[in-house]
Amino acid sequence: MIRRVRRNARKALNSKLKKITLSSSLLLALSVSMAGGASAQGPTSNNLPVPNYINGATFKYNNGSNIQAGNVNQQAAKAAADCANRLDIGITKNVADLKYNSYNIAKNRVVNYNFSTPWQVALNRVTQANPSFIHGNITGANGKVFLINPNGILFGANSAVNVGAFMASTHNYKGKAADLLSGKIELARDKVKPAGIFLDKGVVINAPKGIVLSANSIVHMGARVNAGNSTAQLITGDGVHFRFNSEILPVNPDHVKATQSTVNYVQHPHLQTMPGVHQMGGANNINASNVTVVSKVNSTLNHPFLQFVNLEGLNTAKAVSTKAGKIFVHSENVNGNGQAGGVYVKNPLRAYGHGGEICLKADKIDLKSNIYSETISLMPSTPNMEILLGEGTAVNQKHFAVLYDNLQYLNARNINIGNDTNSYVHGAVDIAIPDSASVNLTFKTRGDVEFELGRNYPNSTLNFTLPSSVVLTGTDSGVGITTGDIIATDSIVIVVTDEDIVTGDLCASVGNNQTIDELIKLEVIGAGDIETQDITAKVGSGNQVNKDLVSLTTENGNIQTELISLSLGSNNVFENNVLGIDANGTDGDVTTGSINFTADCENV
Repeated sequence: MIRRVRRNARKALNSKLKKITLSSSLLLALSVSMAGGASAQGPTSNNLPVPNYINGATFKYNNGSNIQAGNVNQQAAKAAADCANRLDIGITKNVADLKYNSYNIAKNRVVNYNFSTPWQVALNRVTQANPSFIHGNITGANGKVFLINPNGILFGANSAVNVGAFMASTHNYKGKAADLLSGKIELARDKVKPAGIFLDKGVVINAPKGIVLSANSIVHMGARVNAGNSTAQLITGDGVHFRFNSEILPVNPDHVKATQSTVNYVQHPHLQTMPGVHQMGGANNINASNVTVVSKVNSTLNHPFLQFVNLEGLNTAKAVSTKAGKIFVHSENVNGNGQAGGVYVKNPLRAYGHGGEICLKADKIDLKSNIYSETISLMPSTPNMEILLGEGTAVNQKHFAVLYDNLQYLNARNINIGNDTNSYVHGAVDIAIPDSASVNLTFKTRGDVEFELGRNYPNSTLNFTLPSSVVLTGTDSGVGITTGDIIATDSIVIVVTDEDIVTGDLCASVGNNQTIDELIKLEVIGAGDIETQDITAKVGSGNQVNKDLVSLTTENGNIQTELISLSLGSNNVFENNVLGIDANGTDGDVTTGSINFTADCENV
């Protein structure tokens, strides 16, 4: 029966799902319960948790039943859980090791942890094949509550968690409880079926010392997740390890293990198996000083749901003191033959405060709403990926496309595109930046850069980090170009029409035995000025240079440079000038600082 359900679900989803979205109607339609695993099951309760082992804590049900530490009388624990409406767990050690047949909390029921210090940890592990259904409340000031259930965890509508720090995971922790005294926990799926976490509408998770949700799949239907001035982190993969002290520390994305499973479906409590071993859906109403979302998979599958972080709602990093808000979203398929990792933003993202940052790292980024931050970075997760700007139609698996309709949603003083690898950047830039805004647009690539600007950015600056070559053109009359320093390992060409060119330092070089046109070319067609800082051109030996090595020309305007340094090797052939500065006989002025020229012999 389970195989038939999975097969029918796969056929239906493959034929009907065309968009990478996650709607509540779809999820509610997928309504079968969790498949079991272990053959021997102890007594369970749908009302309150039923422990089977207690170390470092006291259990008191409010019907008068107390459960002793050690191996638990499970029938007595079930009887107590069935007829109580509150369980108080007193933590008596720095790490309490708590194991359960079942960890369920019915509506209007409470599990309360009593901690004496914020350093204490309550490690809760479900050891039988029973998913957890949290419909009531989990409370406990100061301390850390870790809930681990490899069978799946469901937070029902209007359930609530209010603790110091909180971690929920469907990955196993196989270490000893005492090992947590080191302040590190490592979670791994191992050989169990991939399982998920489901957060229904109205769920509230409030943990001002940090939150981690870690599973193979997280479906988020509109919960409110609040980590205050700490970190809120949603992790999907086959495992993760992170550190904590009095609060949970940020997860390093490199410490997230990509899903390796050949199982294409993830188990969710009250849900049919979901397509894709990685699914992050509807991550909204997240409030923390730092928000981290990481999703990693290693798969050749090309299902549209696979490996996509779906930010359907308001994902907010809001500083509640002086700390700047930070949002980091990383979606990656480490297998280049499968569906690329992606990020879909449907509603606004905001990182508040001076120094606020938002980084979206994925091979596919689809923005349908505004992003607000002092700094925004769009980064391919794959090194050396081609970066296509504008409306190019050749978008495919090998392109990281930054389209016009994506760029218009970026609201920041600093915009970074690229990942500092050998990416070829090309296309057109047309960001809707207000004339009064001051924006630094930086392309982080060590490859070639060649694109057009579709409008003027009077107060904005283009920047480049060690590109191979840079070719910039203004597409229309009146589109000027302003850049910061450019250090290129090859050539620099900037051409505009009836506008100005303003640059920082320009440095370009060519090695040996090559044929080039110009090494540095700045040209204004029509009326416009050229203003640069230092210009440095370095040429090796045995090269053929067909045009001016360094060329600064304007048909009607002024040319102003600072220091010009020209360094030539030997046996180079120059068809034209080494340095050409030309205002074409207009009334414009040409002003240069010092010109330094060094050359070996036998240049022609």
